Amino acid sequence: MYPVLPILADLHTHSISSGHHTTDTITDLARAAAERGLSLLGITDHGPAMAGAPSPAYFRSLSSAPSTRFGVSILYGVELNILDETGSLDLPDDILSTLDFAAAGIHFPYFSKKSSVAITSAYLHAIQHPFVHIITHCDDPRFPADIAAIPDPLPENCCAGAPFTDIRFCWAATVTDAIR
Repeated sequence: MYPVLPILADLHTHSISSGHHTTDTITDLARAAAERGLSLLGITDHGPAMAGAPSPAYFRSLSSAPSTRFGVSILYGVELNILDETGSLDLPDDILSTLDFAAAGIHFPYFSKKSSVAITSAYLHAIQHPFVHIITHCDDPRFPADIAAIPDPLPENCCAGAPFTDIRFCWAATVTDAIR
């Protein structure tokens, strides 16, 4: 039996800016995080390829947002869309470089290939992108990846030097450097 550990952070949240799932603002999310005792909140609104998602200008403006709300440290990021088997993403590097972190995932209907080979290739390329720190939804049965084909441990050039804790569980990088 594993010990129950407190949850101190949520690094995969969407605000009303993502265009679906919620009507909560970033302020609402920070308030709720504080009420639940979280010390760190990551905002990962969907990248612009997603229907209803914000434009690149939204992500560019996040660098001027407050880094603490209600006593909770806020990391501003994005949940990028992996668009093809080469790991193409839906925001350019000049914007990604201004964010605290980036998650990347395959989302329906924006990824048209359904083969395990293409999906695995997409993940392998995305994790090598210098601004990608987290891979999301790699357990989605609509996109069957060959997780065993992903090297363990990952090569040093992955994830801008941030170590993936275990790609097999789809959760990614330590982001402590981002909040220092």
